[in-house]
Amino acid sequence: EILRCLVGSEMCIRDRKYSFHSNTILIKSVSKGNGIICGDKCILKSFCKFEQSFIHKNKKIMKTEKAIFACGCFWGVQHQMERAAGVIRTTVGYTGGHKENPTYPEVKAHTTGHAEAVLVEYDATQTTYTDLCKLFFEIHDPAQTDGQGPDIGPQYRSEIFYLNDQQKQEAEAVIALLREKGYVVNTKLTPASTFWEAEEYHQHYYDKTGGEPYC
Repeated sequence: EILRCLVGSEMCIRDRKYSFHSNTILIKSVSKGNGIICGDKCILKSFCKFEQSFIHKNKKIMKTEKAIFACGCFWGVQHQMERAAGVIRTTVGYTGGHKENPTYPEVKAHTTGHAEAVLVEYDATQTTYTDLCKLFFEIHDPAQTDGQGPDIGPQYRSEIFYLNDQQKQEAEAVIALLREKGYVVNTKLTPASTFWEAEEYHQHYYDKTGGEPYC
């Protein structure tokens, strides 16, 4: 069900069309199946026969949850995670170590104990933590213990930082399933601690550079 509010053009709700003319700016629309959102200046509420009942009936409420994953260079991990269904936003950063406010050079020098990680915020009505864990294992080699591919060092380790017992149980279940199928999994499961956001130039790196993950 698509709703478009445009000055001086047609408004279409499902198969019913209403034409109108107005100098009022009408805002705005539907995005990625998340439901209808009308802007403050939209006259739809007073004009449309469906009014707010249609909007409220069709609007979906988002349930936001978080997850933290580390599996190699965070540029590539973010590139893969942010494209998954149900993911709202992602942030690259550092976690799992002892140094407060770590910098990239410090993490790279192995003086902080931190891993390069990605904080994933997702809509739990559109995807699940288990689904994200499965994607996590698909995009790296959980058998490798010294890094990932050409990226060698403890900051590139495979690790899931769970935020609650439910996440721990779901991650353990996915790991058990992989091991039953014969896969080697050396991924660590660790209670989440402070997530330190990385420098801006690391955020959405491949979107900025136009490149593709190399591992």
